[in-house]
Amino acid sequence: MGREIMQRSTFLIAGVMTALFITGCTPQKMGYQPSSTIETSRLRSTVDIKDDQFEKSVLFIGPEETLGAGVLSEFNTYFIRSWVDKGTLVATHQVYVNDYGSGWKFWNSAKDENSNIMEFVSISSHVGSCRYGCSYFESFGASIDDKTLRSKRETGYRIKFSAKNGAEKVVHITPRQVIAQLEAIDARFPPQKVKEEAAQPKVKSDKQNQRQNKTLKQK
Repeated sequence: MGREIMQRSTFLIAGVMTALFITGCTPQKMGYQPSSTIETSRLRSTVDIKDDQFEKSVLFIGPEETLGAGVLSEFNTYFIRSWVDKGTLVATHQVYVNDYGSGWKFWNSAKDENSNIMEFVSISSHVGSCRYGCSYFESFGASIDDKTLRSKRETGYRIKFSAKNGAEKVVHITPRQVIAQLEAIDARFPPQKVKEEAAQPKVKSDKQNQRQNKTLKQK
């Protein structure tokens, strides 16, 4: 993820500075310039599935959305990523946020639209190019349980992140993102199969109890 952001930043910042040089503009507030097609040209629009035989879970990386507008908005993105355990078929989810800025914000907490405190996850941070002033990238997220995500198909899900420096960012996971993510997971792991797998341990446990009770009666 970090390498991909670095590649985007190097390419885009070079393009922006070239355009500014040609037009004679100064680089002030370049993050607030009018929207450009470059904003979404390289954003992921589908769910990528990664199934590594050396990993216990299958990874689903959902479509990206941008926060705000402007030529650098593609560095302020968010998406859902999910893991499904190959053995238990239990799914866990996380909203993944990429933040770009001119200084560290130190993101450290998250609350949902119902004021519930969410499990915050600090993922990565690095400094980009400092040729025209340093750029700072922070990636972070919040955990979402499967039941909650499935209940947000129609409405989406709003989450507010807060940072130590006082910054706040509200992420709206759209219904499109939720539906795309769940459809990809359910296509790979049909819900009926998941239910059957979840019920199997209980059946085995009941049989074990019956055998144990039978043994006790014989004694």
